[in-house]
Amino acid sequence: SILQNHYELDALTRPEAAEAIVNPARQPQSLGYATPPFEYAHDAIEKILDGIANVQDGKIETATLQIVCRYIEEELVGQRHCAAITADQLGNIADIFREYYEGVLSRLSDEDREKAQHLIEDELIEEGHRNTLAEGYIRKRFGFDGKLLRQLEQSSLLRKERDAAGRILYEISHDTLVGAIEVVARKRREQEEDHTHRTEKNHVPQPCAPHRAFRAIGLSRAQVLAHQRRRSVTQSPGRKQDEDDDPYAHRIAGQRSRAEKADDAHQSDPARLCDQELQNAR
Repeated sequence: SILQNHYELDALTRPEAAEAIVNPARQPQSLGYATPPFEYAHDAIEKILDGIANVQDGKIETATLQIVCRYIEEELVGQRHCAAITADQLGNIADIFREYYEGVLSRLSDEDREKAQHLIEDELIEEGHRNTLAEGYIRKRFGFDGKLLRQLEQSSLLRKERDAAGRILYEISHDTLVGAIEVVARKRREQEEDHTHRTEKNHVPQPCAPHRAFRAIGLSRAQVLAHQRRRSVTQSPGRKQDEDDDPYAHRIAGQRSRAEKADDAHQSDPARLCDQELQNAR
C-alpha cells in the first residue's frame, strides 16, 4: 500500500508530504500496489495537508498521512473506482480518521476488538489528551499479546518508542486521531449504558408463594391485631404512649394479649363489662 515504508520517518515538510501523496499514486499496479494508478486534484492535496498538519510547526506526521492515503487507496479508488481524487470526494478529514479507526476495529475478533477499544478509548486518551503506557502494563492490564499490539502499530493507530530506561511505551500515533476516536468511544459508552439500563429494567423479581409456616404466622398475627383493636377502648392514653416509646412494646403487647385472652374465657361480654366499669367510674 501507499507509504508502506514510512513508519519510522520523521515529520515531513509540506512539499515532502505533497510528494509522498502524489508520486506513489502514479505508480503502476505491477509494482505491487493494490489499485491502478490515480491522480489527485490540487485542492485535494491542500485539503489533506491542511487537515493533518501539526499546529506547532506545520509539519506532517507520516502516521497520519499514511492513514489518509490508505483510506483513499482502499475506499475511494479500490471500492468506488475513483480515478481522480477531488476535495469534495474526500469529505471531512476528521471523518476519514473515524472511518479508518472503525475499519481497523472491524477486522479484529470480538475479544481483540473489546481489548483494543478499552485500551485506546479509556486508557490512552484522557480528557482529550494522549496518554503513554508501558508495554508491560498493557499486557498485564488488558491481556494483550504481541500480535495484537503489532496489528495496532502497523495500522498506524499506535506508535511505540523506548524511554531512557529501555522500556517500550505505546501511545496514539497523533493528536489528529483523538477527536475521531472519542466520537466512536461516546457511541460505544452510550450503547453500553443503554444495554445496562434495558437489562436492569427487564430484570423484575418474581413474587414467590409464602411458605406455609410464614402463612400461619401471618394469620396468627392478623388475629392478634384484630383482637387488640377490639380491646383498644380499654387502653388508657398513657398505656398506649408507653408501648409506642418502648422498643419491646410489641413483645409485651403479645404477652398482655395472651393474658387478656385467658381473662376473656371467664367473661361473657368483655366489651359490655368494660363499658359498665367506665360508667361506674363516673
